[in-house]
Amino acid sequence: MSLEHRICVIDNVSNGFDIYRLDSGQFVRTLVTREPIRTYPKGVAFANNCQAIIGGSDHGYVYIFERKSGCLLGKLAHARNDGVQTIEVSTMHLGKTSGLTH
Repeated sequence: MSLEHRICVIDNVSNGFDIYRLDSGQFVRTLVTREPIRTYPKGVAFANNCQAIIGGSDHGYVYIFERKSGCLLGKLAHARNDGVQTIEVSTMHLGKTSGLTH
């Protein structure tokens, strides 16, 4: 859920993830993955200041979508025939005080 952009994304347990507006409950679009092999909840998260949506699958892929257009930006192969249920997104800002070297 993004309170700033007033939208939420849920696993539709059918063919991907659905985006809804929080203020009206209006359906915006479906981010299509593929028909499920097994139906169980899959994680979904916003990334890159809510510009991207990342979601798991029951067939081993992590899907990355552009939020505004719904276009598939890419797929990451994680497991051959297993599901990806948990998604965690982290933002890391590197600066002079980070202690990391280049």
